[in-house]
Amino acid sequence: MGLKGQAARTAPRTVPWPRVAMLGLLFGCFAAFLPVVPAAADTAPVLVTFESQAAANAGANETVLDGAESMGAGVLSVDANAADAAAIARLPGVLGVEADVAYHAADLPLPSTPSDPCLIAAATCGGLLSGYVDQIGLRQLWAKTHGASVTLAVLDGGVDPSNADLASKLIGTEVDMTDVHDGPSDHGTSVASIAVASADNRIGLAGVGWDVRLLSVKVLDSTGTGRLSDVAAGVVAATDRGASVLNLSLSGPFTLALANAVDYAVSHGVIVVAAAGNQASDDPPNAGYPARYPGVVAVGATTALDTVAPFSNFGSWVDVFAPGVGLPAWQLSGTIKSFSGTSAASPVVAGVAALLKAGTPSLTSEEMSALLHDTGRRLGSAQHDASRLDAAVAAAAPGLFPAAPNSPAGALDTISRVPGGITVRGWAIDRGATDAIPVHAYVDGVGVQHMVADRSRPDVAFANPGYGADHGYEATLPVEGGVHTVCTYGINGGAGGNALLDCRQLEVSSRAYGSLDVVNRTASGVTVSGWAIDPARWTPTSVSISIDGGDAGTFVANAARSDVGDTYPAYGPVHGFTIAARSLGDGAHLVCVTALNAAAARTPLGCRSV
Repeated sequence: MGLKGQAARTAPRTVPWPRVAMLGLLFGCFAAFLPVVPAAADTAPVLVTFESQAAANAGANETVLDGAESMGAGVLSVDANAADAAAIARLPGVLGVEADVAYHAADLPLPSTPSDPCLIAAATCGGLLSGYVDQIGLRQLWAKTHGASVTLAVLDGGVDPSNADLASKLIGTEVDMTDVHDGPSDHGTSVASIAVASADNRIGLAGVGWDVRLLSVKVLDSTGTGRLSDVAAGVVAATDRGASVLNLSLSGPFTLALANAVDYAVSHGVIVVAAAGNQASDDPPNAGYPARYPGVVAVGATTALDTVAPFSNFGSWVDVFAPGVGLPAWQLSGTIKSFSGTSAASPVVAGVAALLKAGTPSLTSEEMSALLHDTGRRLGSAQHDASRLDAAVAAAAPGLFPAAPNSPAGALDTISRVPGGITVRGWAIDRGATDAIPVHAYVDGVGVQHMVADRSRPDVAFANPGYGADHGYEATLPVEGGVHTVCTYGINGGAGGNALLDCRQLEVSSRAYGSLDVVNRTASGVTVSGWAIDPARWTPTSVSISIDGGDAGTFVANAARSDVGDTYPAYGPVHGFTIAARSLGDGAHLVCVTALNAAAARTPLGCRSV
């Protein structure tokens, strides 16, 4: 039995594994895990797992770790021989030193003569006609959400960005963690198409989460093989880029490095879904991970007849089974082929998890495992007591989705940059009561602020007679630089459920901004005026002036500008500048102004000829 197979499920699991308890289990497993290290005279990549990222940062200064690369989540990668590996293992805070082992895609070879109807008559494969859609009750879940607020990361061999069913779903360029950089793969493209392919576009197929955003993280090469270091780093990278759900249709041995990376994602509120593997075993040797780690939704495969697929791993550590035999999926060739394996089942579950996460962003990975297992269809002892995914029953679970007309209504009106983060403003009312209700704010799927919608909003009272005016909300959310998705939810107080008010995406920049308004030539030289704000602070910032490319001085933008204060009330009006620069000679001259932030990063405000 694996880590998750300590006991058969007899009751719903509602209490997440404490991180301290998980580390204890990891130590126990590591005692029986013998890492493969290089021969004394040879060096090879090894993964060093520390008890924390702080310990890893400190350890990186040790000579024996010269040249080490951080994978995140307290893991370093370094080339070492056997003697070095032994010395590294004795460093303070080191949990283990492991070979950079291989992980493999958890799919099956394509049949030589596929019988999938999509290959026989493509018209029968368009839109929403894939057989498993009705087998697992997806339409009932689609009736409640399309998942537009959620990003799903596919950690695989790369996704074809030219595929018309996937191109519009991708957010940004692919994150390639590998050294081979050999482009997209059939496997990654197939997995992504099952999870999130666009719907209602008259081409191809409809993904389970067809309105969910897609982040592609390449951790396998085009043949379906990847290194531990790439997979672990990919989990951290996807988490840091704001993915709410991760799909890993791959399998390999137990390692501390990947355990740490998975724990990093789970502790950040990310749902981690992984294929159980295709060894037809309840305790597969050197396989089954990351699916067997605590907190991961482990996925087995079933047939169209609701039997466990003969190749699928099974056991109490497998949380939920899903259709994984003969699923229509896109290939790099631009054709749809039959796709089988727990690799195919995993994105079905990941897509459902993304839709449920859209309804209740606070769901943890452990809670998602319990929800999908407990609402699944029981297949009986002859089928390894498997629980087959039932999206319709999961969608009906109490409290996951708002139930009109009693659920809250409202809006996220504005998001504005302020020192220390961003400010959200909006309103919310409970249709079943006049009292002010709580509003919860989430950034990239993680809850960051609880507030009460009790501020005066006469416009809300006018539009909703009988509820009064005290239903506005406002809060400042701490966020770092980068692109973020911000959502607010009205928390229901009686009958009905919580309600998504809105989601917005914005880029938070640390660079100063402003305007060069006027450049006037005078008898004594030149006068320059405008305004500048450093978004990270209330206090005035500085501007630098150049004339004909030469430095003409740096000045503080601390003059009163009521118009700036009215436009950016969080920063106040004291951000203007009117500067008399040096005298000019005859002829035309070019005057340029640059704003500076606290870190002296420069933002051009413009140039004028005088």
